[in-house]
Amino acid sequence: MKGIFNSHFILTILSRLYQGYRPSQIAVQLGVTPQDIHYHTVRMVDAGLIHKDKSSGIKWKLTEKGTFILKQKATGSVTSLNNYQTVRIIPTRLDNLSFAFKISSPIPDDPNLDWTGMKNGVSKCSLKYETHTVELVKSDNGSTMLVHVDKKYCFDWYKELFNQYNLALHYAKQAATKFSLQISDYGYPIKKPHIAFERDLIACYLAASFTAEIKTKQGEGEESRAWIDSSNGAGELETNDDEYGYDYLMMPKTVREIANMTITIIKHTTGYERCYHPLFTANN
Repeated sequence: MKGIFNSHFILTILSRLYQGYRPSQIAVQLGVTPQDIHYHTVRMVDAGLIHKDKSSGIKWKLTEKGTFILKQKATGSVTSLNNYQTVRIIPTRLDNLSFAFKISSPIPDDPNLDWTGMKNGVSKCSLKYETHTVELVKSDNGSTMLVHVDKKYCFDWYKELFNQYNLALHYAKQAATKFSLQISDYGYPIKKPHIAFERDLIACYLAASFTAEIKTKQGEGEESRAWIDSSNGAGELETNDDEYGYDYLMMPKTVREIANMTITIIKHTTGYERCYHPLFTANN
């Protein structure tokens, strides 16, 4: 696994299999023989990274472990802010992305629209596509088009939120043209997006190979400790110290309280300097 993880050539093959290319096509793209690709695919099959899917023809697909390794490669990037510092980019996942567009024209009868009656005179029709879902809603108060887009992995979720809105607007205009609808020029989000910070992929990879362990306190009897274990495949934190477990669960609240106290101290210190520091007083 370490050799595969550190091999740029194997990860290149892994990424192209993920994109849907066949081994013969990858060989042509990389300028190597099919036998070279076969040698590496056999290693990846033995490592549990890829497998053949024979449900709809023979296709190569990545396993959960293979996708995990590929995601680590894709998200382990660093961007330079200036010549003096670098900052690590944190990959995030955007979920629950839905946008609404008002429909200002009557919805014509169409055999492709399968309406379902709801409460209070509301009717809905859902049109599912590979990358998104368009939902038409009719009521006594007017009609609305909802566009639900798929989850999205990104580094800058503010920027990606606008990108997804523009994509939803594009899908809305496509549906409006197809069903002869007039929709508003602008839409709006109908619910707050969910921002998910996935677990540290490098730490999980290490946890899959090693067990990291620390002693939580010294005492008589059974030794108290905490460790990262991958027996369930998730690289989870386990401990036999109930006090350590409680402290771990309370850590976000504790950090928030420390931050609030720090802000208060800074405000008091700033006020003191303005009143008493020789360089900040009115006499100077």
